[in-house]
Amino acid sequence: VRNYYENQGGMMTMETARRAIDMIPPGRPLSVGFFGGEPLLNWKLMQGVTAYVTDLAEKRKVTKSFHVTTNAILLDDERIRFLDDNGYSMIVSLDGPEDIHNRLRPAKDGKINSHQATLAAVRMLRGTGMARRTTLRSTYTGLGADLVRRLEYLNALIEEGCASHVSVEPCSLNETACLKLPDGHPLAITPAHFESLAREYHEAAEWYVAQVRAGKVPR
Repeated sequence: VRNYYENQGGMMTMETARRAIDMIPPGRPLSVGFFGGEPLLNWKLMQGVTAYVTDLAEKRKVTKSFHVTTNAILLDDERIRFLDDNGYSMIVSLDGPEDIHNRLRPAKDGKINSHQATLAAVRMLRGTGMARRTTLRSTYTGLGADLVRRLEYLNALIEEGCASHVSVEPCSLNETACLKLPDGHPLAITPAHFESLAREYHEAAEWYVAQVRAGKVPR
């Protein structure tokens, strides 16, 4: 269920969500994902959809699953408990150390430090079931991959117990297509980047091997 902000913006309604879910054929598992904008801005919808899918799965005698991709800033203890109790998996957008994260994810009003807010929320997951079902996702662009720095930073948070998985990947417009921007756009990944990217991926592989040889479990 995608929370699109079309034209002047707006939140998905419960009616639209129900119509979308009802299109899933009977007998099929009910798997629902919330993607942004920022899904937690529409928390009442998430609660309503969760209840609706739970009831529908029981009536249809099928399994259900929920997922949310979020910057995590709006998480609190109550919301974490709700997500945990309903078996959610979660991806948290956290690009890496503060300078890397805030480069492309600054707070809109400038009143908060985006990195610090997301980091504080991620650390709230320690000791919860959600930490075992959370992936920290770092997204890079043509401004620089910095793969090893990102991997080291996110793996340190996993060692703290904040999450269980790491994903570092190129920026994309959807789940399968790499970002396509005009050559010369500062975020574009072009053939001019390929040599340096190949070098960085080799460095990341060497980092991974070194971690394993040191008896660690790199993600």
